Amino acid sequence: MTINKADTLRITPGNLSVNFGSTYTPTYTTVGLVGSRILSVTPSYIGISGTSYGPSSKHPTAIGNYNFSLTPVFDTPGTTANYTTVSVETATLTIARASLGITASSFTITYGDSNPVTSTSVTFSGLAARDSITSVTMTYSGSGLPSYGPTTVAPTDVGTYTVTPSAPVFSAGSTGSAATYTIAYTPGSLTINKASARITPTSTTVQYGATASYPITITSGATTLSSGSIAGYNAPTCSASTYSVTSNAASTHTITCSGGSSTNYTFTTSDTATLTVNQAPLTVIPQSRVVTYGSARPSYPFGVTGWRNSQSE
Repeated sequence: MTINKADTLRITPGNLSVNFGSTYTPTYTTVGLVGSRILSVTPSYIGISGTSYGPSSKHPTAIGNYNFSLTPVFDTPGTTANYTTVSVETATLTIARASLGITASSFTITYGDSNPVTSTSVTFSGLAARDSITSVTMTYSGSGLPSYGPTTVAPTDVGTYTVTPSAPVFSAGSTGSAATYTIAYTPGSLTINKASARITPTSTTVQYGATASYPITITSGATTLSSGSIAGYNAPTCSASTYSVTSNAASTHTITCSGGSSTNYTFTTSDTATLTVNQAPLTVIPQSRVVTYGSARPSYPFGVTGWRNSQSE
């Protein structure tokens, strides 16, 4: 009995298109396979269209274009001798950029607090398992007073700021880089709210008939503030509503404050103090007299200065 060779065995791999970081397994179809099984295939990859690679049986991972073929391993040694021709065809592998999302976190703080935004205040989506990002650059812009940015310097004044990530730094062990991803950046926000400052009037005195002044102390927490250091400072109005220049000495009057504003503080004006009216001084000035020896004792005229409110002797 004569057993002739079978006709051509054709092994045709399928074209592959994957994103960077994805795993893939070549697939294939056969035409003409008779009486045997293919246990496995050994790929051979080579770069094309400017991609430098191979030939190698190792799956490429870098972005680029490749041709590959598959050499079969049969369940019965010597099977290829049973075919007139074993045709191993070529397919293409395209590894494209993967999609990476980088989203900045959002924070709300009070003026004077430390900035919580750091180079790692982000979340990632689509990052390949073998890649990691150690930091990003944060850029601020927004509605501070005045308008702010864009700049990498963190704002400190009250306002709402957009925080946009960029320029990811990949760790040394990563196989990917910014060039292997199509990156979509989603901004976060930093909101800085006004801090509370307490306006405390100081108890003071005024002389009868004089105009009173009303000194204040400004504090925020345990810190005493000077008005000159407060951005956009508009002083509150303080007064003793029951006091006038005709108020009697030894009388007392309650000092209250209201209003006022600043860029970074909200003023609390519930504190009160006391204005005490002291006596005003009068100065008695005797007038000089000349008399003749032996004359009767003269009168001693004098003047008084310091009268207030049109009062007199």
